[in-house]
Amino acid sequence: MTLRSHGMAALCLLSFAVPGARAQLRCEPSVLDFGRRPQNQVFTAQARITNVMPGPVSILSVQPDCGCITADTAVSDLAPGESTTLTVRMQSGGLEGQFQHSVVVATREGPSTVLAVKMSVYRYVNWTVAPSRLILPPSARGTEVTAELHVTHVGAEQLGIASVACDSPCFAIIPGGAAGNTVTYKVRKLPSAPAGPIYSDVKITTADPTAPVLDVPVFAYVTADAGH
Repeated sequence: MTLRSHGMAALCLLSFAVPGARAQLRCEPSVLDFGRRPQNQVFTAQARITNVMPGPVSILSVQPDCGCITADTAVSDLAPGESTTLTVRMQSGGLEGQFQHSVVVATREGPSTVLAVKMSVYRYVNWTVAPSRLILPPSARGTEVTAELHVTHVGAEQLGIASVACDSPCFAIIPGGAAGNTVTYKVRKLPSAPAGPIYSDVKITTADPTAPVLDVPVFAYVTADAGH
């Protein structure tokens, strides 16, 4: 049976909970970690919920704290010691980073049980590019300004970088060395760059068939000539 979230019902239930009261349900695991995942996909994981009370427990609602999550249980009424499966689906979205949310399972008999949900979202499965969008500090025309770009391979296989290039003559790419699986590049805005906003892309060609090109947007704002 699918359980829909009822925010007001859960709020009322929590307001009547006795401070320090024992949770009616046990979640295994207590933290549902989806691990490292690519952007804009839906992933599913499951937790086991067990009634740890001497009497029956009825699940009233399953309420995620984020619209990127849906959750449902197989059954809503649990006898003492009985378990059910909580299925959690999480949309990785278009952002990058580590995210933590929660799913609140409210029961008729007592305080709610909270399942923590975690996911690390990256644009590429086998690569981390930091920053994912490179914004150089504002600078005057006729001067140089540089920012660093760190490219890390996190996959099991050793897949190298074939080339790094920028599609604008306003920028130069300079190798900055390597440490472990991380390669650093310096992206330099050249003195010849015109005044105004400059948008470009750094394209990193790899030997990875799942991500043959890593695309990093680059932005720089150039003011009038230095000294004017």
